[in-house]
Amino acid sequence: MGLSNYTARFTNFDAKVEFDPQQLEQSKVTATIDPSSIKTNYPYPQKKDFDKKLVEGTEWFNVATFPSITFTSMGVKLTGDNTAIMTGDLTFLGACRT
Repeated sequence: MGLSNYTARFTNFDAKVEFDPQQLEQSKVTATIDPSSIKTNYPYPQKKDFDKKLVEGTEWFNVATFPSITFTSMGVKLTGDNTAIMTGDLTFLGACRT
């Protein structure tokens, strides 16, 4: 019926974690992803280079205009003895979402 479970990963990224075990709320994360490094394991590569389709042109990642995806943490809220929620700004396709 054309339904499948697809996976995708980025193979080129950089992340920095500033972890303070004494003051977890002060911990920070920044990450930068190269969207052109996407690997989808598309099951029919002889028919279509799906990774190339995702990064070229303006339909998907538009890498020529937006060469990176970034995340910058803005805060950490403890939710339990061993859990927390980190919030931050995700910039994707030039738009920032908090």
